[in-house]
Amino acid sequence: MDKKSFVLHFLLIVLIFSAVGVFAGVDTRLTFVNNIYHSPVIGQGTLVIDVEAAYNLECPPAIKLFQDAFTLDEVLSAQVLTVTFSNQLFPAPSYSRTEDFNRDLGRVRYIYNYSSGSMVTIYENWTTVVRITIVYTMISATTSISWYDGSPEYFVRDYRGCNITGIEYPIPYDLKDISLPVVLSSFVGESVNGAITLHWITESELNNLGFEIWRAMECEGEYQMISSYRDNPQLCGKGNSTTRYEYTYIDQSVSHGHTYWYKLIDVDTRGSVFSHGPICVQANVGGLPSLQTSIPSEFNLYQNYPNPFNPRTTIRFDIPGSESGATDARLCIFNSLGNLVKVLYQGKIGSGSFEVEWDGICDSGISAPSGIYFLTLQAAGHNRTVRMTLVK
Repeated sequence: MDKKSFVLHFLLIVLIFSAVGVFAGVDTRLTFVNNIYHSPVIGQGTLVIDVEAAYNLECPPAIKLFQDAFTLDEVLSAQVLTVTFSNQLFPAPSYSRTEDFNRDLGRVRYIYNYSSGSMVTIYENWTTVVRITIVYTMISATTSISWYDGSPEYFVRDYRGCNITGIEYPIPYDLKDISLPVVLSSFVGESVNGAITLHWITESELNNLGFEIWRAMECEGEYQMISSYRDNPQLCGKGNSTTRYEYTYIDQSVSHGHTYWYKLIDVDTRGSVFSHGPICVQANVGGLPSLQTSIPSEFNLYQNYPNPFNPRTTIRFDIPGSESGATDARLCIFNSLGNLVKVLYQGKIGSGSFEVEWDGICDSGISAPSGIYFLTLQAAGHNRTVRMTLVK
């Protein structure tokens, strides 16, 4: 090989290694952690995502700057209630942090810029850079996440200030479609004629195979499945539906005076399962659905939700435990003139946390007009009132 050919060959090798070096550096990916539905808050879910990074060569770098962003689709970004950041790899005050959510762009961004102290090193194993928790209200059958292609783009610098940005791994399937298989508006139970009746309502269903009923004798006890869609046709799901459906399951195998805890599990066609509850019901006591996770210590009537409302609203209240057991209770709605509009409940009730829905219909059967209404609860020697607004 002559001198000229050797030089050309050497330059070609240098170019090849230079090209490889351009793509060497810190890679990043989004990892689906979980998507939890919180009953009885209507339509609310919590999506948890980890941003992870790893170095793809042999010499792990200390990081001077790490920045990136991803986007939520239009449906999800419009519904986000809160976006929070935790478990950051880059500590403050060693790194200045920029972490925010831009609703207009649907952009979640995170930038960590070295300030002082010791720099953080990213090694070859995938490590969580930051955990992002998104609390949202699901109103659509499909929502998704993608990498953000605007500013700030994915960018990493090492301790020398050199660009060592690697690649953004493809968005995993669980983040391409993060919709809940079932949007549940209520899950309640009551004691009726020596049995416990569970009742739940779905506002929409996505690839829903069906439901399972799990029961325990304590809230944190061992739950056992007592019925499943696999052998009970009444628990089969509707597949894909945007129609409101109501389901009922009657548990006959209960004993008088015992308290039972129930979880409702829905299963989708991908094999994913989502848990609702638990709720508890005392057999042969009460008359209202119980939503408690522990016996309340104080009497309380909560503000209805939503408020203002049209036409439905949900009302929750707590009855503390007492030595005498069940107590007399009266839950009523009055208009601004003090006239009785609706008796929501009247009768004996045990201790627990309870939920009632008002559909805006008066006792007379007519629809209540727009205006201010007063919700009053009388029980166990207590009297509480909250103000509600019906807007049509």
